[in-house]
Amino acid sequence: MNGRRASLWAASAIALVAALLSVVGAPSWLRLPFGLLLVVLLPGYGLVSIIDPRGHFDRLERFAIVLGTSLALTILVGLVVAQLPTGLNTTSWAASLGGLTLVANAVALRRCKGGEAQSRVRHVPPLKQSIAVALVAIGFYAVLGLALWITSASAPPAVDVSSSAVPETANVLQLWMLPDTGSPAGGVRIGVRNATSSTGNYRLRVTQGSQLLHESSLRLSPGEIRILSVQSSGDANYIVEAVLSDASGDTQLRRVTLWLER
Repeated sequence: MNGRRASLWAASAIALVAALLSVVGAPSWLRLPFGLLLVVLLPGYGLVSIIDPRGHFDRLERFAIVLGTSLALTILVGLVVAQLPTGLNTTSWAASLGGLTLVANAVALRRCKGGEAQSRVRHVPPLKQSIAVALVAIGFYAVLGLALWITSASAPPAVDVSSSAVPETANVLQLWMLPDTGSPAGGVRIGVRNATSSTGNYRLRVTQGSQLLHESSLRLSPGEIRILSVQSSGDANYIVEAVLSDASGDTQLRRVTLWLER
C-alpha cells in the first residue's frame, strides 16, 4: 500500500507542475511532457485508484482503464471549460485537469490510508474486470462522439455569396472578396454589408498591385448588401486588395486581400 500512496503523491506533484507550467507560460518543450501525462494518464489514475485501491486489476487492464478514463475526462473537462466565461484555452484546460487530478488523488489517498480500504474492497473477478474495461472503452467513444457532434453542430454556417445570404451579425460592417468563377476574363466578386443600425457612406477601393481596378462611393442602409464584380488584368498570379473606408477615404474600416492564380 505504501507504493500505491507514493505513486499517488508523485502523480499529484506532476499534475501540479503541469498546471503551473501552463499558467506561467513556460516554453513548449518544457510543458509538452508534463502536459502529455496530464492528458492521457493522471486524471484517470486518481479515479481508478479510488475505485480499486488495492490494485486487483493486472497492469495491462489497469493501464487500459486509466488511459480510457483519462481521455474521457479530458474531453468532458474541455466541454465544460468551453462554456465558462474564460473560454477553452491551454491554460484553463491544464488548470482544470490539474485540479481534477489533485482532488481525485486526495480522495484515493484517503481510501488507501490504513487498513480501511482492505476491509471494504473485495477481490474483483476476472470477468468483472473485462466488463469494466469494456464499459470504460464504450464510455470513452461515446464521449468522443458527443464532442464531435457538439463541434459540428456549433460550426458557423457557410456564406453563400451568390445569393447574398450572409450570416446575421449585429453592429458589424462586413467586407468579403471571392474569385469570380463566372467571368472568363478573370476577376473578383466583392460584397459589402452594413450590419450596423444606421445608414453609412463609404468608399470602396480595389487595387491590383499599384494598378487601380475600381473605386466607388457606397451608401448603405442598415442590413443592405452590395455585390460588385471587378475585372482584373494580367496573365500571371496576382494579388487583389479591397479597402473599405469612410466617405472621405481617410479612415480605413475594412481590408481584404486575395491571392489569385491564372
